[in-house]
This record gives sequence, C-alpha cells and structure tokens, in this order.
Amino acid sequence: MIPVHAYSFLETLFSVTANLTYPPGANQSAINTVNTAVITALQTEFSFANRNFGQGVSADEVAAIIQGVSGVVAVNVTGVNPGLTSSAGDITGSNWSLSAYQTWQSQPITLTRPSSGAPNWICPYVPIANPTLMPNPAEILVLNPDPSAVTLGVMQ
Repeated sequence: MIPVHAYSFLETLFSVTANLTYPPGANQSAINTVNTAVITALQTEFSFANRNFGQGVSADEVAAIIQGVSGVVAVNVTGVNPGLTSSAGDITGSNWSLSAYQTWQSQPITLTRPSSGAPNWICPYVPIANPTLMPNPAEILVLNPDPSAVTLGVMQ
C-alpha cells in the first residue's frame, strides 16, 4: 500500500485601497451609499465561493469591479495587499463570527509567495511537488471580511 496524505487548503486574506471619483454634486449620503455598494461588490466577487485556487489578484481586476458600481465615475486602485494566511478553513463564509475569526487567526501559515514584479498584483502560492517533502496545500486569495480592509478615498 502507498500512503496518501490529503491536506485542506490555505486561505489568504487581502486588503484593498482605492480612490474614487463620484458624480459632480454628490453629497455625503450618496457617497456613503456608493462606498457601501463598492464594498459589497468586492466582498461578493472576492469571496471564497467566487474564487479559484491558484488565482491571483490584480489592481486591474479590483478596478474593473469598482468601476462597475453605479455612482463610481472613476477609480484608481492604489493598493492590493496580502494579509494573514491560515489553514483553518473559509473565514469569509456565512458562519463568520469573532470566535471563528480568532480560531482562524490562531492557525497562521507563512508562505514564500512568488513575486509578481508589480506592486498591485498578488501572485498565489502554488504547491510544487517534491519527492522528499509534503507540499503545502493550494492557496485561495479572498478579500478580508472586515469592512475596514477596504479603504476608499476621494480621487484628487
């Protein structure tokens, strides 16, 4: 018999920083509504359910999602930054709680991530077979579920 080992996945959270232009004359209430819609769109598009293992994240992809939100005239994504990686499962799912988040954070993993050569692109960790070592599981990149992980400013 040949022993077979199966490992779950690694989940890495990332954050986004962007500056937006709103329609002329937009008041603070309208801006808040647009910002909420932007955060919701990003959380949906970059959720575990909508991502693939080994799929990177780029500022262009983030900008396209933000630009598709009604009330956004223009966008400049200034940051897409990887955060904590954990082997504790999907933290962005429907069972999110402070307790679940603390459990998730208690299982951190340090990855040697390939460089993209670009400041606003996160390359995913892709496991490589090694005859002497067990590879890490595949990685999935998802937006941090904390709304403060998305920082939206006003384009000057």
